[in-house]
Amino acid sequence: DETNELVPYVIKLRHPSASRSEKDISFSRTIVSKVFSEGVAILTANAMRDSRFGAQESIMMQQIRSCMCVPLWDEQKIIGIIYVDCLFFENFFQERDLDLLSTIAIISAIAIDQYRLNQEIDRQKRIRERLERYHSPSVVNRIIHSGGDVMMKTEEREITVLFSDLVGFTSMAEKLEPSEVARILNCFFTAVTEVIFQNEGTLDKYIGDAVMAVFGVPFAQSDHAERAVKTAIEMYRALDDINASGLLPAPLRMRIAVNSGRVVAGDIGSEKRVDYTVLGSTVNIASRIESSVAQADEIVIGDMTKQLIGDKFPTEDMGTVALRGLSVPLTVHRVIRK
Repeated sequence: DETNELVPYVIKLRHPSASRSEKDISFSRTIVSKVFSEGVAILTANAMRDSRFGAQESIMMQQIRSCMCVPLWDEQKIIGIIYVDCLFFENFFQERDLDLLSTIAIISAIAIDQYRLNQEIDRQKRIRERLERYHSPSVVNRIIHSGGDVMMKTEEREITVLFSDLVGFTSMAEKLEPSEVARILNCFFTAVTEVIFQNEGTLDKYIGDAVMAVFGVPFAQSDHAERAVKTAIEMYRALDDINASGLLPAPLRMRIAVNSGRVVAGDIGSEKRVDYTVLGSTVNIASRIESSVAQADEIVIGDMTKQLIGDKFPTEDMGTVALRGLSVPLTVHRVIRK
């Protein structure tokens, strides 16, 4: 098992009886431990008189006579043991029997290794399918190679959050068939998600026609604020391409807010369902900037984001705004799109 202890998984008797069932069968741990530690096959005509085992108490108590035991070898380590004994006769097993058992052990080890490999492939497939909903392929590969532990940890991190929302889409959707609404949203989400992934952002969730993305998780990014602002600008370019395609009944308009700060990030949820997400006032402020400050066609960023990006993107000061739930006015800036 995981602690390297020998645990019987399968026990079979040639002639089970009421006095000796497979449930209460015991075996010689002395012999099994020797095979496990030395990695060799053992054949003994009478274990009770075999000097290799030094008349161990367990062997004497169980009255083990003929016995053979072989290791199950993986490429580099022993993954199990096959143990066969006879309590009634000496010399019950011969060399040819040991050869046959060794062959069975080789075949069994290959089958076990293949089973474990298939289990691991299935596990990684399930992990990948889940992660690809939120992360770019490059980030997914890093998570899988890390063993997935990065997703399990709940920790405090400094990140940047992006919220986008389609302006006036609700009233547009009221005039369309549900299938048409779904088609438009799928077209929009596909385009902006690709932009988020290109900048190695994490797609946190879709909320109606809104998108929440985060940068700086699950792996730290020293330039998370720059990635978020760059993503916001490129999302508008993607929206321009969608509007120019002629596939929509009317042009879509969008507003975006970006905010940076500390959050708690990790797998959060119930016993039946968990999702990787971020929590904290940084997220709430980004949402409120998007809904209460940003106007159509704008990218509005919080003051911390502005400090982090410096002069890498042109901005203009919008002064301070009072947001619901905040006791102190917040300084915000507008990103000037070229």
